Amino acid sequence: IPIDTPDLPMSLVRIARMARLGGQPGLARGLLRHALGADPGSLAVYRELAQLELDQNNLDTARRYLDLLTFVDQYDRDAGLTLAQLHFQRLGQPDKAADVVRRTYPGSMPIEAAEILAAEAYLHGHIKDALNQFFNAARSPLISADTYLTVARIAYAGGQDDVARQLYDTVLQKLSPNDPRRPRRQWLRDERLAAPAAAPPAEGEPAPAGAGVPPAESPPAAA
Repeated sequence: IPIDTPDLPMSLVRIARMARLGGQPGLARGLLRHALGADPGSLAVYRELAQLELDQNNLDTARRYLDLLTFVDQYDRDAGLTLAQLHFQRLGQPDKAADVVRRTYPGSMPIEAAEILAAEAYLHGHIKDALNQFFNAARSPLISADTYLTVARIAYAGGQDDVARQLYDTVLQKLSPNDPRRPRRQWLRDERLAAPAAAPPAEGEPAPAGAGVPPAESPPAAA
């Protein structure tokens, strides 16, 4: 195929993607190199190369491609988030991941990016900053129970028991009745994070409703 064929790079990218998904990384890499020869500045080619190297666990090579993408196009938020997650989850570099998040999302950000900033703050001992990062993104109705669990663990580890208790309440509301994580979270909320007992009334003040009424007997243990 002549190298100056119209739309050749994008055609090669599509074929390379099919080869990658079909388990033929060598063929995909060769096609993408040919695409770069046709259009050395094609960002689509670099995106596909980055994904190919991620799939093959060639993390440093993938990072270089993603660095290039985010340098050339600072508004490529997909590449920015992928680069941040690569630094954070697979290269063990939370500070670099947080730097990428900050330059990619100067304003509002997805919860995945907020989690990275929260983790960075937590690792540096800034518990309240970590919680604030989560709550800044907590307006989204798409936040999952997994995210709330992460925040609850940070609050619990940081001694923010009132916050942790509220978050575990939310987790228990979001988890299905049969979720295997439910019993442990229920125990943490009810036992480790039980609300403190109300102080006794001052002399002369009426006792709260129900005070002095003996508690109901516990149900017998199952046989």
